[in-house]
Amino acid sequence: MRYKLNILAVWGLVFVAACAKHNTPPPPEEDMLYRVECFFQSNPDTAMQILDTLNFSVLSEKEQAHYCLLKALLIGNSKRYDAEFDSLLQVAENQFVGGNDKYHEAWTYWLIANKTTNMQQPHQFALDAILKALKSIEKCRHVDKRLVQFSTKPTDEQTVIDDLKYFIHLELGMIYGASIYIADAIPHLRLADEYFTKTGDHYNRMSSAYMLGYAYLGTNVFDSCLMYFEEGLHSAEALGNPNECAYFHQCLASYYNFRVGENHYETEAERQNFLENALAEANDGLKALSDTSDYGYGYFRQMLLEEISNAYFNMQQYDSCIFYGEQAIEVGKANDRFFELYNLYKWLYESYKALGDEKNAVVYAEHLLTMEHPEANMKDVVMVQEEYDKQEEVQRVENEQQVKRYRLYLWIALLLAVLVVVLWLTFRYRKNKKLEMLQLHEAQRQLQTDLEQLTAQQKEMLQQQVMAIYQTEQKDRLQRIMDAFETVYPNAFEKMKLAYPDLNKAELNLVFLSFFQFRIKEEADLLGLSENTVMKYRSRLNKKVDFDSISTLTD
Repeated sequence: MRYKLNILAVWGLVFVAACAKHNTPPPPEEDMLYRVECFFQSNPDTAMQILDTLNFSVLSEKEQAHYCLLKALLIGNSKRYDAEFDSLLQVAENQFVGGNDKYHEAWTYWLIANKTTNMQQPHQFALDAILKALKSIEKCRHVDKRLVQFSTKPTDEQTVIDDLKYFIHLELGMIYGASIYIADAIPHLRLADEYFTKTGDHYNRMSSAYMLGYAYLGTNVFDSCLMYFEEGLHSAEALGNPNECAYFHQCLASYYNFRVGENHYETEAERQNFLENALAEANDGLKALSDTSDYGYGYFRQMLLEEISNAYFNMQQYDSCIFYGEQAIEVGKANDRFFELYNLYKWLYESYKALGDEKNAVVYAEHLLTMEHPEANMKDVVMVQEEYDKQEEVQRVENEQQVKRYRLYLWIALLLAVLVVVLWLTFRYRKNKKLEMLQLHEAQRQLQTDLEQLTAQQKEMLQQQVMAIYQTEQKDRLQRIMDAFETVYPNAFEKMKLAYPDLNKAELNLVFLSFFQFRIKEEADLLGLSENTVMKYRSRLNKKVDFDSISTLTD
């Protein structure tokens, strides 16, 4: 019995020890890691000092990888990619890639993409890494509660996840934007920009607005370009960052100079307005700069001076172009940050040449000769090779098919339009023809009515008068016969011609003579024709009109 009690006591002690071990709080260094993670982006110098003071050995294996990841992120922020950085990144990669912690896996992939971009390696590698980062964060459902607990602002798990998610969208848009696939950058940049706007994150919104502005400038969507540059300026002003304000003034000046340089204006007045706006924005940028000796001051001042030089060059004010262009060169060299621009040397060369200063023109001509054309120095662009080419081919085929469909629809519409016009013209023709026939029938009916109104006595008197005229054998007896008929039936000849417009004068005379019952021989005598000719006329009359019905009418 005692033996059994001893066994139970031992198991009890083991259980208590296990529980005590389980409830042991994590070392303070571990909590400090999460505190650092909550503010390392906004205050990197303080974050690095804290990491350097932490006792690395007391951390668990996972938190050691966490420490390495944070330190690598901070080192990468200073663009220092050395052996220490590589070893830290490798530890983080071994721990988080393929693991359950999708949040830190996404950060690891983001860091790989950032390193690849800054090391000027092929953009395909950066693109692959950032796409993996996006995939990881989209799978993330939870984060360590300490990222919520130690946050510098009220937040929750989903907000922590979304902050990183849209930061990755921003980076993906930047990678696309740095390549030839500008159109692919816009959807990701817009997602990031909308999120940063909603959350009031002016710092990241400056980046999204800047990239969107240049993406739309590259695709010639000028209204959107101008809008995002202006919104980026508002974010910089909200942060009170003078150098960033100067930078966005430079972006706006660059926008107006681009419109002029690429001939994207409609009138000379608009061109002049663009150049004046470029000068105003560049000068506002110079006023906004803080007088410091850091990288930003010299870099932004150089770019603003270049924009002023560009504007004056386009205005053909060559003295001013030279003055500001050479200032840009001096500022850049003084700060050891001068970026040699092919276009700047070209403006100075052409300005000196226009002013007739051949000596200085030769100096800048030699600079141009020693520089390769910018296209020859372009960095590697994104090479999502076969996949992208396939997508392009599929899109091209779809576009061709769509164009063919549109053409088919256009031809069908055109055919229907022609058919409608033909039907309408046919209808009009038939309607007009029917109206003409009605008018003709009405004239014939009126003629018949008028003839029927002649009394038998009038007909007999007229017949006797006509026969008397015929027997005189005078030369004008045909005209006299017609005059006698006109006396009894005024305008008879005109009405007959109106009723039967197809008959010529000889045929009309033959109709009237038939009214007086002249024989063919007598008709030939009056008309001065042969009997055969008269018979041909009568035969032709039968074809043109119903001559028998005329005879019946005259009878």
